[in-house]
Formats: sequence, C-alpha cells, structure tokens
Amino acid sequence: MAVVDQALRDLKEKADGVPSPETIRRLRAKLQLSQREAGALFKVGENAFDKYERGLVEPSGPTIQLMALLDRHPELAAELK
Repeated sequence: MAVVDQALRDLKEKADGVPSPETIRRLRAKLQLSQREAGALFKVGENAFDKYERGLVEPSGPTIQLMALLDRHPELAAELK
C-alpha cells in the first residue's frame, strides 16, 4: 500500500502541483527551518509541517504557491520573518 500511496503523491505533484511530503521536507531543510519555525513563517500553525511531511494533510493552495515561490527564491524567506 505504501508504494501505491507514494505513486499517487508523485502523480499529484506532477499533475496538480501538490508537493509531496519529501518535497516539503526538502524545502524546509533548504530554508534551514524547524517544523515549528516553518509553520510560523507560512502562518499555518506550529504542527502543520509535521502533518505535511508525514503525508497526513496536504497544504492549502496559497501555501503551495508560497512554497513554490520560496523554493525558487529562498532569499525571500527573510522578508516574511
């Protein structure tokens, strides 16, 4: 079942732009943030990134857009702090 879940996440990431838990984890590491710090930066709550990275919850549309922007331009994270 885990293989099917991973394949579905990969497909959603390519088709709909919904980042996979691995992509979210990579972005957070790129920004050098803890899960709690990332939650505060993205204004989604302190436990949200834990849930995103475990695949329990998908980020909302605006959060996905902000993730994509910061992935391309990580220097902009300082503007949000």
